[in-house]
Amino acid sequence: MKNKAKIIIISIILFIFISPLVFIQSKPFAKILTKFAKKNILVDFGLDGEFTELSVKLLPPGVVIDQPKLKMKEDNPFALPTGTSIEAKNIEITFQLFQLLTGLVSVNGVVVNGADLHLDLPKEF
Repeated sequence: MKNKAKIIIISIILFIFISPLVFIQSKPFAKILTKFAKKNILVDFGLDGEFTELSVKLLPPGVVIDQPKLKMKEDNPFALPTGTSIEAKNIEITFQLFQLLTGLVSVNGVVVNGADLHLDLPKEF
């Protein structure tokens, strides 16, 4: 009887911790995140553009942007000239795990797969 109770408690605890992780990596969550990002994040970063999906990676922690078509606006935080654009198969942005626990997150790595980059640099550059 005690063993059954232990197994049930352990199963409940595992379910409580694993369920959110599975949901975060699911298609429905990716759709919610994509909708939010298209509405808010592109504007905050001074970008014009679109992408098909934004999904979350757990290990290493990060996000994957599928089929982005982005164009820089005048006040972008990357200090790139207006009109600079990128089209890619996907962009993977990773963070360090322990940074997520502190709440101060900085980008650890960026991988751009299958990119077509157009830099609109001034002649004096």
